[in-house]
Amino acid sequence: TIGAEKTKTVYFNLGSTVNYLQVPTNLRFKVFTQDKFERDEINHRIALGFFSGAYIIMLFYNLFIYFSTRDRNYIPYMVALLGALLLTFHNSGYTVSILSAWENYVHMHSKMQFFLSQILGSSMLIFTAWFLDVKNRYPKYYTVLKILLVIILFLPVPSLLGHANLNEKLSGLDGIVTMSFILILAIKSALVRYPSSQFFLVGYGAFALGIIVILSTFIGVLPADVRDYYPLNIGSSIEMVFFSLALGNRINVLAKDNELKQAEIIHQLHEKQELQVN
Repeated sequence: TIGAEKTKTVYFNLGSTVNYLQVPTNLRFKVFTQDKFERDEINHRIALGFFSGAYIIMLFYNLFIYFSTRDRNYIPYMVALLGALLLTFHNSGYTVSILSAWENYVHMHSKMQFFLSQILGSSMLIFTAWFLDVKNRYPKYYTVLKILLVIILFLPVPSLLGHANLNEKLSGLDGIVTMSFILILAIKSALVRYPSSQFFLVGYGAFALGIIVILSTFIGVLPADVRDYYPLNIGSSIEMVFFSLALGNRINVLAKDNELKQAEIIHQLHEKQELQVN
């Protein structure tokens, strides 16, 4: 209680539901001491800096590799890295302060989630299609992949028409379907030992596990405090590391194949020369 002529500073969060697009039905809030609030905020910023730094390092590293190799697989992968970085800033709320000069951004903030998810989801589908050569290896799956890609591209439309809640539900459903679809392709490719697919499977599996943990906290299977350990950021960071390893290993495999082909051509030339001499 607060006595007469007494004041207390209270930090609160109007988050009575996990759906931040809905107006809270009451003003329940959590109360922290100033010391605990500041400690938690410092820890949050340290974690944000760590994950953001990891994304930025991986982005520039793979950008350098791309300019060296001109492998097109790096393009959607780098777009996915950028999408993960922007989503990290957005979900932490720092985009509001960073883009404070943009007056209309506050009204666009809730909708940006869908656009950033669209960028991340579409780039991941394209990367999967190119890296695992889905078009040539699994033509029927490639047709499904194109359908999922079209759906992702049109997902933000309901939010633009004022139906943000519907958009959130559709995005969640499409995300689960897309995640399951990519996992199936990764497992099928790994089972037949398609080059570098094992790295791809481990990386995407870590990302999927992070999503499963988050969803489990929403439905009550796991305690909500688990979200404080950044399972999605950890999963996506592991994913990006293994995707980089997959791309690097792919380049090594292609280089070895070229060396073998060159050696075979040289051997055939030597045989022809010996036949001509004889």
